[in-house]
Amino acid sequence: MGGNAISIEDTPWIAAILNERGKQNCGGAIYDDRVIVTAAHCLEGLVPQDLRVRIGSSNKTDGGILLNVDRFIIHKDYDKKSNFSVDIGVLLLSSSINLKDNANVKPIELAKTAPDVGTQAFLSGWGRTGYGETDVLKGVTIDIVDMALCEEEHPQDKLINELLCAGRLGSKDACVGDSGSPLVANGKLIGVVSTGPECPHNTVGGVYANVAVLHDWIVANAKVIRNLRNY
Repeated sequence: MGGNAISIEDTPWIAAILNERGKQNCGGAIYDDRVIVTAAHCLEGLVPQDLRVRIGSSNKTDGGILLNVDRFIIHKDYDKKSNFSVDIGVLLLSSSINLKDNANVKPIELAKTAPDVGTQAFLSGWGRTGYGETDVLKGVTIDIVDMALCEEEHPQDKLINELLCAGRLGSKDACVGDSGSPLVANGKLIGVVSTGPECPHNTVGGVYANVAVLHDWIVANAKVIRNLRNY
């Protein structure tokens, strides 16, 4: 992502999802004191022991709180080749986080209705900037645009109207490392970064899982994941 450097206080719901070596691969959003919402493709093919989650810090490599992952669930219908509409997953942290006494760690409410075309939204993450990497949290304001634009720009993907398309011509957008990161409008999580054009080529829109469409799945599985047992 391009955009401007921001403070974690601007987006206290964001989480950096790291591999076991501490390299950040994806982003996520804090749902409650133990559950993080992210993209299914960030979790596919992995086991919980492969992952760490850093919250409460603008720097993905330092500060805040670093937690292990107990388990995760991805949508059973997700298929990276044919079904982007359910690119969604939830993961359970190894321990609860204090949401009351830390201004840098806050949950984000899920949107129940999809945003209208033209709605301004805020995207944050630690993805690549052009061809380089950054440890600094960045953010950018983009617009919800018509899905037809994303369909034109991503002809290789099978996109449907249940997804969100967002961007701004000539502006910055999501990049490698931003997958799973939160797209927020009016104080609610409306999208989760799914796919987009190769960086640093800036086109009109990237593709996001539509949180309003997936709302019930997220709520139900955030409950289910707490009740599962590790074996």
